[in-house]
Amino acid sequence: MTLPFPSPKTGQRGMTLIELTVVMLVMLGLIAVVFIGAGAWKRGSDRTMAILLIRSAQQGLRSHIQIEGYREAAYPDLPDQLFGAEKYIANGTDRSTGLPKGVGELPDHPSASHSFDFVAGDGDIVPPIGTLYICTGGGGSVTDLSYNPDPSSYTQW
Repeated sequence: MTLPFPSPKTGQRGMTLIELTVVMLVMLGLIAVVFIGAGAWKRGSDRTMAILLIRSAQQGLRSHIQIEGYREAAYPDLPDQLFGAEKYIANGTDRSTGLPKGVGELPDHPSASHSFDFVAGDGDIVPPIGTLYICTGGGGSVTDLSYNPDPSSYTQW
C-alpha cells in the first residue's frame, strides 16, 4: 500500500537558514508595528488628557465667574482662585520636586516635554465666551501652539 504523500526523510530535522531568516523578518515586522502603534496610542492619550484638562479649566472659569458675577475683563489673582488644592482645578504635584503645586499654578501637561499656558495675559483676563482660558504651548495665542496635534480651539474637539 502506497501513501498518498511521500514520507519525510529521516535525519533531516530543523529549519533551513532561509526559513529562519523569514521567521526573524516577520517577527521584526510585528515588533515594529507594535512600537509604531504604541507611539500613536501615547500621542492620542496625551491629546485626550490635554483636552480634558483644558475643558475642566474652562468649566471652572465659567463657574467661578458666574458665582462671583464677573464679566469679560481683567481680575487680579484669577488663577489663584481657580487652581490649587480645594479649588476648581486640582493642579497636582510638581514633577521635578514631587511636592504639591502652589495655588495659582497650572496643572502639568500629560506630555512631559510640554506645558499649559494662559491664552491671554497672566491668566487674570476672563476671555470672551467661546475663547479658551488655557491652551497647550506658550505662545500667548490659541493659534500659536508648540504641541501638535493638540486642538487650538474647542471646535476641533
